Amino acid sequence: MFVYGAPILKMTRANVTKNLDSEFVQQVKSAGVGERTQLWIAFKNSLPPVITLAGITYGFVIGGAVLVETIFSWGGLGQYAVLAISNSDFNAIQGFVLVATVVSIFIFLLVDVVHYVVDPRIRAT
Repeated sequence: MFVYGAPILKMTRANVTKNLDSEFVQQVKSAGVGERTQLWIAFKNSLPPVITLAGITYGFVIGGAVLVETIFSWGGLGQYAVLAISNSDFNAIQGFVLVATVVSIFIFLLVDVVHYVVDPRIRAT
């Protein structure tokens, strides 16, 4: 799980540094607002792409869970799916794919809702 945090942190840092050089932060800086507030404004405007990346990373987390469960022989949904594939149990495979699809759709819906809450430009459209 921590492995997938590195790209998210890297993207956050890149977006914040890009936003710190943008016009709206320069305008806030010229108004005499403190550095902490400038950083907060840049961070808030950096959130939408970071939230999207976090949602996309979910698929990699599921794949990693399947791999870890198989390697360490931990009982879980991933190991169940691997055993179902090796035994050609099509009903179990369909069940796993259905559960993974429903959870993925829920995660992507949650990402869209968080985008709506965080980014006021989306609310205007």
